Amino acid sequence: MMTRQVLVASDVLPEVSQETAAPAYGLSFEWFDIDRRPSEWDAQVRAVDQGLFHLSHMLSAHAFGRARRRGIVVRCGGGVAAVLGGLWYRDAHGEHFQTLSFPAPTGERLARLLPELLDWLRQQGVVGIRIGSFESGVENYPLGDGAWSIEERLEFPWRLDQDESERMRALRSNHKRKLKSLLKRELRVREIQRFQAEHMTWLRLRWAHRRGRRLGLRELFGLYRYYSMLQTNLTRPGLAKLYGLYDQENCLLTMAYMLESGSAAFYMIGASSMAGYRIGASVRLFWDLAGMYAERGLGVLNLGGVPKAALDESHDEHGTFRFKADFGIEPVRRATLVYHKPREQIQEAGRASTAALALRV
Repeated sequence: MMTRQVLVASDVLPEVSQETAAPAYGLSFEWFDIDRRPSEWDAQVRAVDQGLFHLSHMLSAHAFGRARRRGIVVRCGGGVAAVLGGLWYRDAHGEHFQTLSFPAPTGERLARLLPELLDWLRQQGVVGIRIGSFESGVENYPLGDGAWSIEERLEFPWRLDQDESERMRALRSNHKRKLKSLLKRELRVREIQRFQAEHMTWLRLRWAHRRGRRLGLRELFGLYRYYSMLQTNLTRPGLAKLYGLYDQENCLLTMAYMLESGSAAFYMIGASSMAGYRIGASVRLFWDLAGMYAERGLGVLNLGGVPKAALDESHDEHGTFRFKADFGIEPVRRATLVYHKPREQIQEAGRASTAALALRV
């Protein structure tokens, strides 16, 4: 499940330097202003098959506060080797940059992508870096000692190259028992095209009620605005669809908001009604979605992820971990890198900047 990473920036954001670097391994980097040329950026993302988490609309869905969409073009041997869609912002400590995903290493040169990129970003004066791990992160790169930390996630990519009988055999007993019962019911999946934000807010309210939480009007309005923003940035451009499972009385039991590309689908958020929760309707919804995507020729239905800490039975998301694992999916380790420039270096840079300003005055 995708997390919201709130970014806060100052009112005035200076232009980012367009400096490039050419390390010993032949990689060079340059900034790309996605806000000014989103269509051109998306064309580059698709040209190198980088994935939907680098596209301009996807970045817009995560650009909270005054964050700006900034990309990095990675060149090697005269051509574009990779592109990294990201978000750039400034706070009291300096400039920050984050991505939602990171390409897996391919070949000797791109195996050096992560360390060369980190060096270049620090040379650019970036004090905070976050390399995300949706679909792919830094898990396959060598990581030495440094002023960074690693956040581990477990992701659940459901391979769709098996036929239905093979997928059924792979289910664990709990899901298999529920699914056999659900398949006897007259249930159907259909795309929800109208009033998406309203449907999502209502089911989220029911989810909170089931857990004994009361949502205030401000929180409900915030959820509605967030879901409306998703519709603007992801649904209308064709990157995502909302699917619901309905019973024979046309009552909505459960729904899932799915990111879709030409080769894979990625579960983002969802919720169930009280009636849907009682019968385990979400098992049937994902089962039917897997069949639908397999018929379309997609190779993977990614059920999203949970923190690695969810392996512990006492963790809040352990139930979510078990739900995803019961489809018979082997979880894949993902790693997010978080770097913050040591405080003493920030303070030293601040003192140097103040001294230089005093000299100019």
